[in-house]
Amino acid sequence: MQREEAQAGPRRLRVTLPPDVDAPAVARRALRDLPLGARGDDVVLLASELVTSAVLHAERVPDGPIELSAACERGRTRVEIRDQGEGFADELSDGYGIRVLAAASDRWGIEHDGGTRVWFELAQ
Repeated sequence: MQREEAQAGPRRLRVTLPPDVDAPAVARRALRDLPLGARGDDVVLLASELVTSAVLHAERVPDGPIELSAACERGRTRVEIRDQGEGFADELSDGYGIRVLAAASDRWGIEHDGGTRVWFELAQ
């Protein structure tokens, strides 16, 4: 796990997670080390949902890591979850996770870049 630290403590993190049942808990613990602000519980919930979805669909790319990155800057928290699969967005579109993501985040998106990256932002 890599952390970039500012004078007041860590403001960014990048974590590589194995696609297994422990990944959501590892992600939650890592995020709790950041200054997430008043909506910290929302950040942790959304990230946990997205990591869980990545784990559930990891069979498409066996042993492919899940990457979590987060940054707390300029009054916002941005979190990205990336996996090596191609269809992460398709499973999310009909599921609970995407509805929670859309309702609880200020901004979010899905990008395909040789894998799938789902990101969200919340004001602190």
